[in-house]
Amino acid sequence: DTFPRRHLGPSDVDSKSMLATIGFDSFDELVTSTVPPNILTGKPLDLEPAMTESEALAKIKTMADKNKVMKSYIGMGYYDTQVPAVILRN
Repeated sequence: DTFPRRHLGPSDVDSKSMLATIGFDSFDELVTSTVPPNILTGKPLDLEPAMTESEALAKIKTMADKNKVMKSYIGMGYYDTQVPAVILRN
């Protein structure tokens, strides 16, 4: 039921190999060398606790249920309109 169980990502060995290929020893070193110092923060982010995939889907569904289904007029064409002569000539 959890996201990590189905989407494990690279192993530690794979991660170290990828980092070595591009010349780094750690992800922190990679980030420090690529992210400009003026936008890099040293303080922890104030984030809500992580959710399981099921909890996230339930939350998204609750949000989506608040949407209202409206009539779409896309592709219905324009009727009873006056087209200016300057547009008609082109």
